[in-house]
Amino acid sequence: MKPKTCKELVIQWCDANLVSAESELLKQGVRITNDMVADLMQKSLPDTGFSWETYKKWITIYRRGGIVRTKEQPELSEIIGQMADNRRETSSVFVVKNDPLDLDPLGIAPPDPEEIDIKKMMFDVPDTYSNYQAPIKLDGYGNKFGIVSDIHFPIHDRSAVLAAHSYLKKENIDCLILLGDIMDTGNLTRHALRKKLRYTWREELEVGRAYIRSLRVLFPDIPIVYFEGNHEQWFTQFIVRQAVQLDGDYIFQERLELEAHKIEWIAEERLGKIGELYIHHGHRLGVGGGMNVAQKLLDKHGVNLVVGHFHRAMEASKRSLDDKVHAVWVNPCLADLHPDYNPHGNGNQGFGVVELSSDGRFMMRQYKVMNGKVLGEKELYG
Repeated sequence: MKPKTCKELVIQWCDANLVSAESELLKQGVRITNDMVADLMQKSLPDTGFSWETYKKWITIYRRGGIVRTKEQPELSEIIGQMADNRRETSSVFVVKNDPLDLDPLGIAPPDPEEIDIKKMMFDVPDTYSNYQAPIKLDGYGNKFGIVSDIHFPIHDRSAVLAAHSYLKKENIDCLILLGDIMDTGNLTRHALRKKLRYTWREELEVGRAYIRSLRVLFPDIPIVYFEGNHEQWFTQFIVRQAVQLDGDYIFQERLELEAHKIEWIAEERLGKIGELYIHHGHRLGVGGGMNVAQKLLDKHGVNLVVGHFHRAMEASKRSLDDKVHAVWVNPCLADLHPDYNPHGNGNQGFGVVELSSDGRFMMRQYKVMNGKVLGEKELYG
């Protein structure tokens, strides 16, 4: 069926061409960007009447998994014809005691589709709106991964941020993972307890952009993967609450200029995976705070997992009856430990390093930062 809208056209074109285009460029060591996809679409479909900017908008939404697909309902004649085709095809394949398999024990689908009684149509339900996507595997990004989370720009701790990133540079990591709440987006929160801030959203955004630019100076060649946290999600929630007409036009990762610096964005509903270790910011995993969130997450999910979100370094592990060990780590933060909305919290600062072996096993190291200095490490094996 011919697409009627740019959204439908992008879905059709990307379904048919995007995977092969990505594969070809990856062989050359190049990651395809949304700008590049829009260029390809415009060259291959020059006379559609849609602008390059409109292509890019829907390509961005498509690639972040934001398009909910609805299958167009077929015409009644198509349904009847398909039922008859299915009956003939299956009768020719399945034979029991030299007799065709009875495909219609209720007698509601006679061989001639013209004889179908519409009131006795075969039971059916509409297609699902479920859009679950499997975890994104990061194994191909290297063997050593640095993990930082909960920096909360612009209420970060500058000395802690500098200490952590300097250490990761010396570690010669293959990939840097930004595990959510890198930005605070305090100006856009719905929480009434947040006081009037000393800075505007524009100033907040500029601090975040400065960090992104600095990252590419410090780590010019390695993959950087940004997991959406609940504070990044506040941006989208604000647009939906205040200006729903702009939803899809104002996208957080575009405001932060991630694509321009070749930083991969992973939406909040997606998990990541390094070998046997699952990765998520932590806010969508069904566990609240408490004395040992790591133990709660381990009891609930029972897999190797690292999260951020809770601002305190925690870990829990257990051995199962089949002699397998699973562990959960909560990554500490690099934010100011005395923000105005929680000046007397009990957070601590630090970061993590994951080293992956060829068989999928891994080693997780957590480092603490205090007074702008990296204190040491705690090794745990998964």
